[in-house]
Amino acid sequence: MLDRISTILYWVKRNPAGGFFSVVGITFLVVILMLPDAFVAIGVGSAFNQCFDNKAVAITVGTFSIFIGCYLGGIVGFNLGRFVARD
Repeated sequence: MLDRISTILYWVKRNPAGGFFSVVGITFLVVILMLPDAFVAIGVGSAFNQCFDNKAVAITVGTFSIFIGCYLGGIVGFNLGRFVARD
C-alpha cells in the first residue's frame, strides 16, 4: 500500500497539471456520489504538501482543485436532481 502511495506522489510531483485535474475529477465524482469529501480534501492537502516544495503553492493548488471539483460536481448534481431524478 505504501509503495502505491509513493508511486502516486511521485507521479503528481512529476506531473502537477495531471495531479490537479485528477483531483478535480475525483472530487467531482465524490460530490456526485454524495460521499464525504473531507477525507479527499485532507488527503489532497497532504499529497500536495509532499509534492510541492513551496507550501503556499501546495495550499493554492489543493484549494483550487478541491473548489473546482466541488463546484462542477454541485452543478451537475443539481441538474441531475432537477431534470433526471424527478418524480
